Amino acid sequence: MEDGFYQWPSPYEGFTAMIANGWQPLVKIQDPQAPPRLNENKYPPNTHSGERSQEISFDWRSGEAGLQRTAAAVPGHRYAVEAWAKYAPSVSGVALYLGIDPAGGDNFQAGTVTWYPWRDMTPDQWVVTQETVRAAGDHISIFLRSVHPLAEDGGNKPGGNTMFDSVSVTDLGR
Repeated sequence: MEDGFYQWPSPYEGFTAMIANGWQPLVKIQDPQAPPRLNENKYPPNTHSGERSQEISFDWRSGEAGLQRTAAAVPGHRYAVEAWAKYAPSVSGVALYLGIDPAGGDNFQAGTVTWYPWRDMTPDQWVVTQETVRAAGDHISIFLRSVHPLAEDGGNKPGGNTMFDSVSVTDLGR
């Protein structure tokens, strides 16, 4: 997330989201008046490495949001995809997923995408997940998704906010 951020005019609300360069937003909302927000986070405890992370703010909203990007690949090679996340606990729960499309598609809802639940769901600390896939084409696609199932009144502390950072794709060969 160190290559900077760009402004993405959200079609859901009168605000502009900030998306990490090289990534595209993915947003699935339940309430168009209160979608999750995507922001650049520079607060040091909310960055895994470097000076920035991608934040998804739910702030008492329900919905799903994340990022997607493609990476060049050699057909038939195996790739290890690793990503780090940190989230605030929530009464309604939070689910984190790493999605991988070995065919390089750009639709996060496509049948070619396999969704993997995050391996470690310890709240309020950086947790890693990693999966290995075999490329079916000359690109693979990576999807990071956070799900906050229910809007809630969290009192003074909103729940479910998520940060993604330190995503890597490593070619393991055949």
